Amino acid sequence: MALTSITSAILVFSVVILNSFTSIKETSPSWGYDASHVVVTVSNKETFTKQQFEDFLMADERVKDHAWLDQFTGVLPNDSHPPLNINVNVIEGSFDAAGYVTLSGRNPNSKNEIAIGLNVARALNKNIGDIVEVYLEGKPHFLIVTGIYQSIANMSNSARITADVIKVNNTTYTTSEVSMINLLDETVATPFVEDVNTHFKSSVSAVTQQLLLDAVFKEVVAVLVIPLSIVGILFIIVTCIIIFSVSRINVRKESSTYGIYKSIGMTSTNIRWSITIGILILSIMGALAGIFIGIKLIPLALQSIILDYGLRELPLIINWPTSIGISFVSVIAAIFGGWISTNVIAKTSPRILIVE
Repeated sequence: MALTSITSAILVFSVVILNSFTSIKETSPSWGYDASHVVVTVSNKETFTKQQFEDFLMADERVKDHAWLDQFTGVLPNDSHPPLNINVNVIEGSFDAAGYVTLSGRNPNSKNEIAIGLNVARALNKNIGDIVEVYLEGKPHFLIVTGIYQSIANMSNSARITADVIKVNNTTYTTSEVSMINLLDETVATPFVEDVNTHFKSSVSAVTQQLLLDAVFKEVVAVLVIPLSIVGILFIIVTCIIIFSVSRINVRKESSTYGIYKSIGMTSTNIRWSITIGILILSIMGALAGIFIGIKLIPLALQSIILDYGLRELPLIINWPTSIGISFVSVIAAIFGGWISTNVIAKTSPRILIVE
């Protein structure tokens, strides 16, 4: 049970992690990303006119809403420690509409509010309702913390504010770096991107959010597949070997009993199946326990590690059929090791077994 529990847990956790990365679009807000359908990046500000782009979006019936996002470097004084230099996301529009979420509290929506990343909150010992001093473009701002969020990007060393905060000291400021667009029907995202790139080909670059996420996380999956596969295979082999060894020792120890069973009419196959079924029952129990360990306990055990990456909770996507199926690979390994270990029974005569 212990062996199959450990092996099953490792296999299940590996599969869940890989599935979560390959299906990142479903949980992108929980990783700290937006959930918009299309992202447009201004590549040439000299030829780009924001008003023309806005007019284009207003005239397109496929567009539901959009927001503009810029990034600033913010400096946060930290008492006796060195000040924090963080990325500050500045939005013109709504963080909520763009799909950004928080762990607690809410996103900012006025000129005196800020949401901070998890590790910023830890470093400054700040919570919702506290005041944070942040310098933007050399100007100090005293903002109320309305929310705390997690983000794997920048390891949660970031913050969110509205464009109104910048406009306090720069009344002509307008965000114009990245536009995040939501469509009424996500299935038309690809043709919409093609239309935008054709219409503004000299000044912007439009891509679907799915393409951006795939570009980042498919590399992560490619890096993880080989080591996780090797670890899984090693655990399967070790499980098979240990169960083979333990079962073979037990068969030797109980050889006289098996000799009596054979002398009264039981066949070697009957005895071998009896032993193997006992192993099967225990290993199934272990595999079921391993599913729980892999999905619930291992993420908890890794919490201190993932916290350094800016995450309090792993946004896991569980494919139950796959998870259950992979967990029973440990059962197969256990059965195989148990069955092979009992072949000595078939090769030994009842008389020798009784004498032993």
